[in-house]
Amino acid sequence: MLNIRIRVKFLNHSILFLLVSSCLTPITIDTDKVGGSIVITGQVSSLNDRNIVQIGTASQDPRLPFPLSGANVELFDGLGNIFVYSESLPGTYKLENFSGTPNVTYYLRVTLPDGTIYESGSEKMPESAGRITSSYVVTNEEYIDGEGTPSNQNFIKIYNSSNLIELPSKSYLRWSVIETFIISPTDYPDIAGSIPPPCFISETIDPQRIVLFDNSNSSELLIQDQFLGRRIIDYSFLEKHYFSSYQTALTAEAFEYWRKVNILTNQVGSIFDTPPAKIEGNIKNINNDLEEVLGYFQAVNEDFDRIIIFPSMLNVPLEFQKCDFNGNFNPLDYPPRCFDCLRVRNSTYERPVWF
Repeated sequence: MLNIRIRVKFLNHSILFLLVSSCLTPITIDTDKVGGSIVITGQVSSLNDRNIVQIGTASQDPRLPFPLSGANVELFDGLGNIFVYSESLPGTYKLENFSGTPNVTYYLRVTLPDGTIYESGSEKMPESAGRITSSYVVTNEEYIDGEGTPSNQNFIKIYNSSNLIELPSKSYLRWSVIETFIISPTDYPDIAGSIPPPCFISETIDPQRIVLFDNSNSSELLIQDQFLGRRIIDYSFLEKHYFSSYQTALTAEAFEYWRKVNILTNQVGSIFDTPPAKIEGNIKNINNDLEEVLGYFQAVNEDFDRIIIFPSMLNVPLEFQKCDFNGNFNPLDYPPRCFDCLRVRNSTYERPVWF
């Protein structure tokens, strides 16, 4: 039973990397075999700011894969066109100002710095994603930290309502929420009057909560007040904070992949649990069919709704130290994020066009 738990823990950490954009192989794989494996996950989307690919190498320890820089990432469509992703953060590649076309087929090719080439299977972008609207509530709930200590914390909880009337009779959906917030570093007075640039951080909330829907077994045309995830209220709410809720139409193959991932992320590791199904991605080494590559590349049609939250909208005290200059020039008197906001995970100086 110990070996089962170790494997589940390791693979769950690999999945966390896949879930950033939000995307393993069998759970029976030993960690010494998984360590060093290539992880490639991402998508081409009908939305022009959601074309993201992440590449890394899995570690043997239960932690996130190591980002892999310097790859050449190309998107091919069924019309003979080639589009190139550019690296925006280590291991994260984006295709800017591009919107995928419904009913067009796409596949991905990744060439690593050492010349190894990987390709995904082809996916035909679904015809429609339907329509989504989102809402939120602020609650005080029990929270158990990483050491198992319970406490009451303030949370913001995100819900969606969806109109599925436009969907074809066989459609497969996944919902997810991306938060984006700003950190403005401490502006220490100086002769030049320079102002340090702010950082922007984007992350998936509740990444292990995978919300799926298959309308081939349902006659529902409207979904109301569906819970998508919660986020603890912390320093990130001291300035404006966005929540972007996405309704993603998947291919049947991608839906099956996420269904199996959902089984794995909810696996507690007991010998009495039902063994999760084998999780196979759609990415292969073109010169070595035996290499096990983790991840999935999907072509998706998406709709989204975006909520902006200001501190005054929360109606709860935000007892977190701000980065405002308080007359003290000693950086040690401020939280580390106030001196160097780039140390915050997933931070960048690049401002989203809609922020």
